[in-house]
Amino acid sequence: MERNGTVARSRVEPGQGIGSPAGSSRSSRQTIAQVLSRLATEIGPRNVYYYEALCRAAEYIENALHQTGYEPVRQRFEAQGKLFSNIIWERKGERHPEEIFVVGAHYDTHKDSPGANDNGSAVAALLELAARASDWHLQRTLRFVAFTNEETPFTRTHKMGSHVYARGCREAGDNIVGMLCLETLGCYSDEVGSQEGASSASTWQFRCVNRRPKVTTSAEQDIL
Repeated sequence: MERNGTVARSRVEPGQGIGSPAGSSRSSRQTIAQVLSRLATEIGPRNVYYYEALCRAAEYIENALHQTGYEPVRQRFEAQGKLFSNIIWERKGERHPEEIFVVGAHYDTHKDSPGANDNGSAVAALLELAARASDWHLQRTLRFVAFTNEETPFTRTHKMGSHVYARGCREAGDNIVGMLCLETLGCYSDEVGSQEGASSASTWQFRCVNRRPKVTTSAEQDIL
């Protein structure tokens, strides 16, 4: 399904998932490993330089979501004479559906990199989180976005996928109350000086919220 706007529709039945029943950490690990293998090994580098592979990755993400019961939509835009797509899907909130919390990850890779960690690890987490959210009762709308064109040569340009998406949200008047940005999750180090990044990049993306949604065993899930 395709639409020009940025608001996605979803159809999810409680208990459905991409492959991991709720509470099964082993199944989650297996599912994440499968996603990583598909993206990094079978598809490999995926960006404007490997355009066919990028398209295959988008189709893979869409198919995984359809199997879960979601109805993702594409936000299509042109860059360098090619068509690119952000992939969007959501679960409507029950009390405050007009308030939208975004969870996002980019699915393209840097140049010749197969992108297992950057950013296949985050795409796998995004899909797994979407599967787990299928039986949550949400106060606010939970919107998932798989971004394209975050890497070279589009970083910090108007053709960067997250920038295109943010501009579309502003034009549509969407009430985005927060965002959780999933990025390079497959490796962790707390050693001083081991993690560096360009602070200017944050001005081109939504504010990242460094706290995870509160998941409880009750029927209500609080996002934020």
